[in-house]
Amino acid sequence: MIAYRAEQERATSENELPAPRWLFSQDGGVTPWRPDYVTITFTRLRKSLGLDSVRLHDLRHFVATSMLSDGVPLATVSSRLGHARASTTLDRYSHWMPQQDQDAADRLVGLFS
Repeated sequence: MIAYRAEQERATSENELPAPRWLFSQDGGVTPWRPDYVTITFTRLRKSLGLDSVRLHDLRHFVATSMLSDGVPLATVSSRLGHARASTTLDRYSHWMPQQDQDAADRLVGLFS
């Protein structure tokens, strides 16, 4: 994973398109797993950890809310999720952003203090 990240950063810094890679792969990202194999593998891991109520799709929501909580711009999160419009992402995840609202209010207070 470290080598993959370094390659992506190098390509980005040199204004190249990064090499296509698959996250769920056994051959360094060249050939993707079948979708059912991803689900089967996730189910086995989930059961081994005692997380029977966690769905694979829940990880998508976790990633989205984590990025938004960390201050990643909405447009970037929307793009990562494959949403056609940022408004779709905002409609789905705006309730996860109360801290950002508080931070914005604090900054406004700072401007007028």
